[in-house]
Amino acid sequence: MFEAMVMICASTITLDVDFDKCAYIKDNWGPYKTEYNCNIRSEQMEKEIIEGVIGEYFAVQLGYPEMLYSQGNCSEVKDDTI
Repeated sequence: MFEAMVMICASTITLDVDFDKCAYIKDNWGPYKTEYNCNIRSEQMEKEIIEGVIGEYFAVQLGYPEMLYSQGNCSEVKDDTI
């Protein structure tokens, strides 16, 4: 099983990322049976965050950076029900 997560960080136009100014968003739809499905969800989350109203929220929270840098990833989790 895999869980999706997205990291949003303050960045400059030249993509100098300030890793001290980041927010982490954990997906609440998963976990996913395959890493492939998890990756699809993390990409969907990135797009929704950057292009949507949520991106504006994080821009405010991170001090109105020139850009927002996003990175989605998936981590394997143990399924204790088996």
